[in-house]
Amino acid sequence: MTVTTPGTEVSINAFAKQATLMAVEMAAGSRPCRSLSRTFCATAQHRLSVRTLIGPAIGQPASFLSLRIILVGELTYESVALLELRPDGRVRFVALRISGATGQWQVTAVDVG
Repeated sequence: MTVTTPGTEVSINAFAKQATLMAVEMAAGSRPCRSLSRTFCATAQHRLSVRTLIGPAIGQPASFLSLRIILVGELTYESVALLELRPDGRVRFVALRISGATGQWQVTAVDVG
């Protein structure tokens, strides 16, 4: 899917993949919450910051097993990804609500499990 927001060439697919990896890294403790400020709204950042750590820091990128993105409103999408975390092979999901209403993509809700 190559939908872009006004004034940007970032596709929703590329943004969802990047934001998903950022959420997993934050939940694992390998990325500081303050590094998410451009990508995640304050509410989504707070939700990730109080989330129980899902495991040791990820040394290698996680592998995407699947990524689904659906349009739920004007310039609003929801994505659900299944990832295999390395090196232990555990599978986790990341659900995001992504909005482009401000002229750039931003995660407005997140859940990691």
